[in-house]
Amino acid sequence: MKQMIKSFVPTISLLMIGLSFSQNAHTSPANQKSPLAINVAGMQRWNTDWPLIDEMKRAEVVTQCAPTASDCGNNWNTEEYEKVDWDANGWPRSLSGGRFTKISYLLFGGAYDRWDAPPPPTGYFHVLYEGEGSLEYGQAASKVGPCPDRDHCDIVKIETPDTANDLVARISIIATTSDNHLRNIQVIWPGGICNGDVFTYHASAASCTGNYQSFVDLKDQITFHPDYLKDLKHYKAIRFMDFQRANETIATEFDETVKPWGEWVFDMNEETLWANRRLPSYSVWSDSIPVSTVEYPPSRGVPVEVMVELLNVLGSDGWFTVPFAATDNYVQKFARLVKEKLNKGQKIYLEYGNEAWNYAFRGARWIKAKGKQYNWSSSSNDHDEYARQTNWFAKRTIEICNLWKTEWGGDSDRVECVMGGQAASEWVTEHRLLDCELWKNSSENPKKGQTCASQVDALAIAPYFGGYIGDSNYRNQIKDWDKSRVFTEINNGGQLSGAAEVLGIPASPSRYPSVDSEGRPEENQIPVQEVISEQAELLPEAQVSAEATSVGALAEAQGWMSNQAKLARNYGVDLLAYEGGQHLVGINYPSSHDDPGAKVINDKITQLFRNANRDDRMGTAYTRHLNDWKDVGGKLFAVFDAVGPSSQSGSWGIKEYQNQSSPPKHSAVQSFMTNNPCWWAGCDEGVVSYTLPDNQWQQIGLPRALPDGQNTVAKVFGDDLGIPGYNTKWAVYFYDTADGGYVNPGLDGMLQQGVGYWIIQKSGEDATLSLPSGSTTTPEVISTQCPSENGCFEIPLITKDGATGWNMLGHVFESEVRLDQLRVVTKSDSTCAGADGCTLEEAKTAGIVHDQFWRYDGTGYQPLGGSDLIKPWYGLWVATLDSAYNLEPKLLIPAP
Repeated sequence: MKQMIKSFVPTISLLMIGLSFSQNAHTSPANQKSPLAINVAGMQRWNTDWPLIDEMKRAEVVTQCAPTASDCGNNWNTEEYEKVDWDANGWPRSLSGGRFTKISYLLFGGAYDRWDAPPPPTGYFHVLYEGEGSLEYGQAASKVGPCPDRDHCDIVKIETPDTANDLVARISIIATTSDNHLRNIQVIWPGGICNGDVFTYHASAASCTGNYQSFVDLKDQITFHPDYLKDLKHYKAIRFMDFQRANETIATEFDETVKPWGEWVFDMNEETLWANRRLPSYSVWSDSIPVSTVEYPPSRGVPVEVMVELLNVLGSDGWFTVPFAATDNYVQKFARLVKEKLNKGQKIYLEYGNEAWNYAFRGARWIKAKGKQYNWSSSSNDHDEYARQTNWFAKRTIEICNLWKTEWGGDSDRVECVMGGQAASEWVTEHRLLDCELWKNSSENPKKGQTCASQVDALAIAPYFGGYIGDSNYRNQIKDWDKSRVFTEINNGGQLSGAAEVLGIPASPSRYPSVDSEGRPEENQIPVQEVISEQAELLPEAQVSAEATSVGALAEAQGWMSNQAKLARNYGVDLLAYEGGQHLVGINYPSSHDDPGAKVINDKITQLFRNANRDDRMGTAYTRHLNDWKDVGGKLFAVFDAVGPSSQSGSWGIKEYQNQSSPPKHSAVQSFMTNNPCWWAGCDEGVVSYTLPDNQWQQIGLPRALPDGQNTVAKVFGDDLGIPGYNTKWAVYFYDTADGGYVNPGLDGMLQQGVGYWIIQKSGEDATLSLPSGSTTTPEVISTQCPSENGCFEIPLITKDGATGWNMLGHVFESEVRLDQLRVVTKSDSTCAGADGCTLEEAKTAGIVHDQFWRYDGTGYQPLGGSDLIKPWYGLWVATLDSAYNLEPKLLIPAP
């Protein structure tokens, strides 16, 4: 092959300079044009999603002792975590050191009956482990026997008891050997997948036609439950704020004079602890082992590697929340790890903290303390604490952005730096965040005089609708409402008399229920967070007024969107939504323990809001809300959130449980994505653009179907490389298979999918190529003669009489395809004439097509064969053999 290719070089003297390219390709067509992102729930055992096939990773860990022990006290949880000898991965090396006699892991468990949610599927789970010791099973779990096909394994039945609320499965370590302690316990779900499809769950082999693989056999190869992946695969990006445990809630008794705020920092943020961060090998990812102290447990969240793995499986972009107290060292290593592991072509939205203005979360007070350290001044003598707090937040956002982009180097354009704003206060957005006057004019600023907006890519807000309806000041007005009154207020307003006395900016209610002494969510619990009066005092410009009740919740949110969009345009940044959707929840209601009458009101309003969230009219409201966002020019919108139960703490999930079938909010979101492909310029650059290095030949193919009339060289590449520079600054060639030479098609030449091209540019710097915006993910020619149910792209191959026929082809899809999945078909009277044709190996044996392809990689031609991948933008050499002459062979590339 190398000799054959070299004979072509004189036609293009620069051909062998070397080829390389930076591929920017989403691997999942399902989310390529989606305008929406989604927030995912944290890793709590009682949540109603099913993220993992190993349920142990979501377990809650408790220290327990025998009820018969005289000093046992509360035998449910002795809370002696600090007395346990944990190994580096969070497994107990012994059961001595305290009153506890066992370490228990609680699985599942929730107020399923009170949430109107079915418990998760039950059945026979594999419990696998290493080491020596004894396990005990209790509550909803019972041991059936040892696994028939493997050692250190139990078959455990988890079944729903008579009361659905009691579905809590317990696995306890009751004995362990110190020099070979029990560890690496896995609780693998029943079921599996069929024919390698990780997006479709099969309860057993009975539903699979083809190759069934059980989860237990795949336990070291796949991480995520197929139903979880199926729910997420259509979203352009996944926001991991709750995965990362970014919102550690402040206890109501918080007192800075008792415990300085600096000591409340998440331990994951300390520079010295990057090396001790949570790894995939850690026993649980639920943050239920307080390995420092009981009072102030660490919050490390799901391992970074696991979050990136989820993105790679989905082909989605990632939205990461950098912890508020993260040091430079932490940020750099975080950025480096994501860059190393994330698939090429996927991008990152980088946000510093979450809701820096929300004092219900730790971060806001930490930032407040940081801002106090600066004696900034401005033309308006703006010295108040909140001004310093928000300017410090803007300053640190820029610093983190620069650290991340520096670490990513040539891929820095894949990082979109996000400034987190507050939807209701455009004044704060403009003066404190985008303009950041205090920091902008500071002598300590290395870019003094530059706005913060000029150093980030996007502004993000959370334009929830309806939050004011649940304020305690309105509770006596709404307690006897029906759903229609709620939707009249949402759509038109006018149902509430007077403005709330002091709303400020309400704290987001708890996304997860509190747990009683037996590990079950408490009934009718009030929201964990409360409105903090100081917050309202600091933000008078953001208080809710009577205007909101007169125009309606959706119009109020639309006004926020419109005002923030104008600011984003004025400052030259994108407008994104880090969260959004409905916000119907009771806020700051009196405790039902102190006021029995309040409990009745709370119950009524909770049920009212739950019913409203389940109503078809809520789906209509979501559609209007998202269309309002599109109309003002907003870009990526991250819905909050994917799956979560409905309770007094809110109805945040667009699905209330994982396998819920088409609830109104979920259906509305899915329909919006289907009917509204992302509308902003460059939204699908993942596959329609890539970096073309200066003065390097590259062998390419076009991974999308081009619009009619837009497939000339000039229209495809001229806008990127400059039409006047053609043949002087850049050029395109194709290989003429009939004549065996290279041809320059000229600016009017037509480019085609399936054909390979050589391209070079000599501008002095790298250039970005992009296909026309009307390019589609579906090729224009699909063959029905194909073993794939999705069809195949059909490429005719040139043959030579008694000689090898060389074909320079282009990969036609935006997803990878394995070479051994390709087929060769010929006319009816030959070996490869069947419906499915021949594999490449069979075609080679028949003397029709060589089973190796060749690709130039910048240093030379490399052979591809077997299970090697052909990827988006690949150009390839394919050779037909002597016996192919007059057989009219065609190459079939199966659609992903």
